[in-house]
Amino acid sequence: MNNPLTPPMPFVWPEPLVSAGFSQYASALPFEAVARTALSVFGVVSAIDAQAVDWMEGYLSDNPKAQLRLVISIHPTCRTTEADLQNLLRLVERHGQRADYRVFPEASLLDRSSNLLCLCGADGQTAMSVGPTENMGFAQASPSQANLVTAVTAATFEACRKWFDYLWAIAGPLRPELVAAMP
Repeated sequence: MNNPLTPPMPFVWPEPLVSAGFSQYASALPFEAVARTALSVFGVVSAIDAQAVDWMEGYLSDNPKAQLRLVISIHPTCRTTEADLQNLLRLVERHGQRADYRVFPEASLLDRSSNLLCLCGADGQTAMSVGPTENMGFAQASPSQANLVTAVTAATFEACRKWFDYLWAIAGPLRPELVAAMP
């Protein structure tokens, strides 16, 4: 195997060498280096599991100024369990206003959300990770799933923020009674 990859922005993943099994990323999350330097992360992620929740815990614990606001898209038969949502509630308890989540239940098996993370660095630089790969990017990505990580302009970042604000407004708050009612 080649040296582990830490691709510079902009990049599309999965890298063909990774898909073909000739190389691997330096971390399980291909855009880890970009995400860890962000002071603020917001967006929509689908079908999260314990691996994504653990990453969120590490992100918030490692940077006391970091803020995380996510809409969690769930669909029938997705990998997200009641335990995963309980762990998100614990993150909110531990980190207060620095962690906030909403839940958006998709209507059918065929509905899939966009996975979009907006990353804002301490220096004001903005970046975005967008693509079909679920679980914040921890899910196995098919070679046909193009995910893009790139720096974005202020106008692009604002357009994403407006879309996110609408989805945030119509998604349900993550509450214990909601979590307990999850199948």
